[in-house]
This record gives sequence, C-alpha cells and structure tokens, in this order.
Amino acid sequence: MAVDAINCTNISTDTVTVTTDTNDTNGTNDTNDTNDTNNTAARRLQASSPCTMASVAQVGLDSAAYFHDCTNKAHDEVCIAHCAQGWNMTQEEPSIFVCKSGFLVGASLPTCVPLPCSYSFPDGLGVRHNCLGVRSAESCEATCTEAGYTYAAGASAETWTCLPTGSLDGQVPTCERIACVDLAINTMYSHNCQGKRFEDTCSVGCGPGFTLSGTAAQYQCQADGNITGSLPTCLGNPLLVLGSYET
Repeated sequence: MAVDAINCTNISTDTVTVTTDTNDTNGTNDTNDTNDTNNTAARRLQASSPCTMASVAQVGLDSAAYFHDCTNKAHDEVCIAHCAQGWNMTQEEPSIFVCKSGFLVGASLPTCVPLPCSYSFPDGLGVRHNCLGVRSAESCEATCTEAGYTYAAGASAETWTCLPTGSLDGQVPTCERIACVDLAINTMYSHNCQGKRFEDTCSVGCGPGFTLSGTAAQYQCQADGNITGSLPTCLGNPLLVLGSYET
C-alpha cells in the first residue's frame, strides 16, 4: 500500500504569548493575613509572659530591704511586698503588685527604714572601727590604728557588714604593738631597753664606775615609738676613779 507524502511547507505556526498579572490581589491578601496572624500571636505571647527576676529588678524589689513573692508570677497573678528583717516599714499595709505582660504594676515600693546594728562590734588589741550607727546592709571598717599599734605582716583593714539580725559580721584585723627605738643615753648609765614594743618596760641603772643612789629607773615604750622615763642618780666611784689615776 502506498502512503501519500504530506507537504508541511505551507503550515504556519501561531505564537501564543502568556502574560502574568503581577497585581494579583489574592496574593496580597494572603500576605496581609499572615502578618496579622503573626502580630496577634506576638501580642498573645506578650500578654501571657510571666513576671521573672528581671521584672522584680525593674521595679526595685531586688533590694535586700524588701521581702516579696513576686518572682515567677503568671499574667494577672497578684504578689505582696513588704520590708525585710532589719528594716522598719513606715506604712501600715504592704504593697500589692499585679503581673501584667511580664511587668509588675499597680503599687509603689514600701518605704523601709534600716535599723542600726547594736552588738558584735569589732574588738581586739589595737583595733579601732567606725561601726557605731551603721544600719542594716551598710558596711564599716576595722583597722589597726589604735595608738601604739600597727598591722601585722600581711594584715590590712577589714570590712564589716551590719546584718539584718542587728549584729555586725566580719574579720578582726591582726594587729601588733609598734617597736620602739632602742634607748640611747650616756655611758654612765646601763639599761636593758633594746627591742622593746609599745607598753613594754625596762630598767635604767648606773654604768661601770658609778654607784646608784636610790633605785633604778623604770622606762616605758610609748605609742610614738620612743622609750621615756626619768634618769636615776648615779655617783662616781672614788675607788675606781683613784685606781684609774694610779695606772
């Protein structure tokens, strides 16, 4: 069977152009709906945010002067704040806060006056302090500045803190007596006044060739580092003096 050939030279092809409409209102509406949904979710998340330590610090309740139960409160929960031990509250009622979207609102901080510490003050030989009148959470200093004393090797001033219980707490610095300068006097006198420290005593008598009239003198190391006292009465020994001439 013979197949007729088909002549394709006279067949023309039409070109079809497809145009996309970029102003599709349906796509825009979909985007707006998504944004609205995200914003709504964000607002709901914010509204349900609990009150944390950051919320407490933001209103100032993180101070040691306050006692409260405002940490980890859920949205719309209520908490109470009043003065902690060691502070006196001037108003009759505590402050009531409400947790709103992660913020504590609805009240002012209670007015709390710190109470003074009244016992367990720094004490020790050579120790001085400025802790009188110090109140709760305040600090003071204990030093080795008492007259006649200084810090021992490696020691320094110590900080003390007034506790809410009314007592002071801290370490007493290690103090030691100052060393006095060795006594230097005329050779007609004898003494044992070397290596003395504050408040130590020593004796001054008469040296070779001299006779003590009365009693030996007592000297003492003073807070300024000097050894002081009144010299004894020493008389020359005639026999020793005569012997020195004969030789």
